[in-house]
Amino acid sequence: MILAIDADETLFDNRGREYGDVTTPIRLMPGARHALRCLKKAGHVIVVVSARANLALRKDPQLDPLVRAGKRSGARWSLEVNEARYRQMVDYCAMELDGLVDAVDDGGCGKYSADLFIDDKGLRYGHGQLALGWMEIARIYGEPVAESEGED
Repeated sequence: MILAIDADETLFDNRGREYGDVTTPIRLMPGARHALRCLKKAGHVIVVVSARANLALRKDPQLDPLVRAGKRSGARWSLEVNEARYRQMVDYCAMELDGLVDAVDDGGCGKYSADLFIDDKGLRYGHGQLALGWMEIARIYGEPVAESEGED
């Protein structure tokens, strides 16, 4: 199964981090690394997707249909900050999640097509009776992995 996992507030913990902060190291959400190991062991293909990959935010605001329609100003965001945020995500996945993430969306194909999307709304960390966290994702879609293999 192809799993598209949203980066911000799903895979990466950005609580208390300013949007323009591209120097503070990325942190994984609690249990995410263990869950990724379980998902990979079960044979899933994992793609990290993010608004950070949006080419309108990183390269050309005119790619946004609302900017072209005059409903939103493309001048309101910083292409440099957005590109730096994207690079930080790509570099983290390459260095820290090598072997656990198969690909990182580069924004080139539009909305990503996958069998299952996992995002912050789907996980609903710690809220209500239907709260679903990384340990539950690992249990439902993954294969057991020994705790000795590390936990974040």
